[in-house]
Amino acid sequence: MRHVAFKIGSLQADRPIQNAQAAYVGVEADFTVEVDGEVVYSETRFPVVELAASLRGWLKDADDEDSGDFEWDSMSTPERGWVWIRRTAGWWRVGSIHQDRAVVDTWSSTQIASAIDAFCSAVVAQGSSDLNVDLSPWIG
Repeated sequence: MRHVAFKIGSLQADRPIQNAQAAYVGVEADFTVEVDGEVVYSETRFPVVELAASLRGWLKDADDEDSGDFEWDSMSTPERGWVWIRRTAGWWRVGSIHQDRAVVDTWSSTQIASAIDAFCSAVVAQGSSDLNVDLSPWIG
């Protein structure tokens, strides 16, 4: 079975995490987008809390047939699309403007939601274990 995943390494923070902006900009981890266990895109010191919050917000409307694509626009990156999820004939493709190789695989809304939920859960769990901080209020 085909599988897409957003994965993170250990979290690190360059400042106390006392509000949303500090969490979005100050909490980073190594980040990868994987398709069937193969890395398609990776980045070090990636703002994973901000991405998780953006993905969670987008996911609320993603099942709507009129919902738009996800083109991540971060406070920490100079251009849109470091992570994207785009609709193709009723299915979803995943990638990045900086991906290592083209991905033509598509996933259902359920598969995308599962990958996002797993990623958000991992960020919250690692926030607790790595930083002793509850990041859930800023992820949603």
